[in-house]
Amino acid sequence: LDEHFSAVWCMRPAPGRPNSVYREPDGTWSAFNSPLDKVFDHKADVLHAMCKDPAAWFPQLAEGDETAASVLRGLRPEGIVLVDDVRTNFQSSAPDKAKVLRYCKVARYDCVYREHGFKRDMGGIGAKDDSDYAILLDFVRKPWEYKALLKARCVERKFEGSDERPRVDLVVFDFDETLTLHTWMPSDRRCVTEIGFRLPEEKREHFVTYNFSSPYVSDDRVERLGVMLKELAVGADDADGRPMPRTLAILTRNEGGAVAVLNLLAMAGLDAHFSAIWALGSDAEAGAASGVYREGSEWRAFELPGRSVDLEPTKVNVLRCVVENPQAWFPQLASDAGAAELAHIAGMPSLASIVLVDDEPANFRGEEGDDANVIVRQCEVTRYDDDNFRGQGLITHMGGLGAKTSEDYDELLAFVRRPWLRSEQPVGDAFFRELASTPSGVSEVALLRRHMEDELECDSCSP
Repeated sequence: LDEHFSAVWCMRPAPGRPNSVYREPDGTWSAFNSPLDKVFDHKADVLHAMCKDPAAWFPQLAEGDETAASVLRGLRPEGIVLVDDVRTNFQSSAPDKAKVLRYCKVARYDCVYREHGFKRDMGGIGAKDDSDYAILLDFVRKPWEYKALLKARCVERKFEGSDERPRVDLVVFDFDETLTLHTWMPSDRRCVTEIGFRLPEEKREHFVTYNFSSPYVSDDRVERLGVMLKELAVGADDADGRPMPRTLAILTRNEGGAVAVLNLLAMAGLDAHFSAIWALGSDAEAGAASGVYREGSEWRAFELPGRSVDLEPTKVNVLRCVVENPQAWFPQLASDAGAAELAHIAGMPSLASIVLVDDEPANFRGEEGDDANVIVRQCEVTRYDDDNFRGQGLITHMGGLGAKTSEDYDELLAFVRRPWLRSEQPVGDAFFRELASTPSGVSEVALLRRHMEDELECDSCSP
């Protein structure tokens, strides 16, 4: 793959070795030292410095490489696309806060990788989805068509039985950056071990503000979240106009465990809307429970099934287990009152009965190679960075349903009620963009709309 690149710069070179290499016009590679030591140690700062003096980073420019010169002459920050899997690389922490204006964020995921066992924070463009290549090509050609959308995106994937339009019985939320904007936990260990742990009022308000309140919208996000969660659970105004209750749960990865998540929710008054909280990766040695469930108004801790297994499961596999054995994940089903309240989840036919709300796209997919094991009804919460969130400096990988726009609440409510109205179409915008895009030097292909059959049948239509 080396022939496709013109230079490689290493921000962490071995001592005493050149920090860069470049490809000469004849195709051979030569080592050199780029001015990395004169630039703030961040990729955004490096790219901005490159625009000021391209020849210092591409020595072939001084050797008469006209091809490189024609491309790099007059280079500007908006002329660069950075493809990276680390979100913090897109904005510098230096005083001038240099930004990468156009970038492609490669998804991360956890999986059992070959003979190496379970590995976290894997990545790789095209590693999980072949469409990555076409999307990046199209973005580089026409980046102006990919404006950042700061709203939740709901979609129903095609699945066997989708024509029957099965109802949604269970809505599962991620916690970090989905219900919270960013998660700050109290340092008091009782928050991890004691159900019902409470902070003094001033501190409680502090954690509610930083975790749940949004400075980007005018309305009260905590209040709006509460109203939406209640409507989701009650199921009012469904297709037949009658209440059709649903169950809400939380599935998250959090070392603090399910009790810590519960106590933080309770500080905002949002806990009563959920029936269970499942925390993968909780620290058992620190006393963190992996699960809690609500029976009436009382919360109780329990251990998730399979906790003794060394490998952490994917969210898709967890939810498949919930469908197969709901009582193991909702212990309240063992009581008469719990069985009556949650009767609708006792016989869920498939994963199509579940909507997953999450900010991490990889959580909607199963393990590598298991293309059939996916969440078919999904709501992806947008991510963003903030230069100085509430005076805390640069915070990356922020999120939060409704944090950037109040449209998210209505979007999710409408999707859960009638997910088939947002079904994924086999042929969409990306297909037509690919038809219209052409290699350099070839005339653009024009796409013209023709009359539909029902329009042609109308007497008033022109031929």
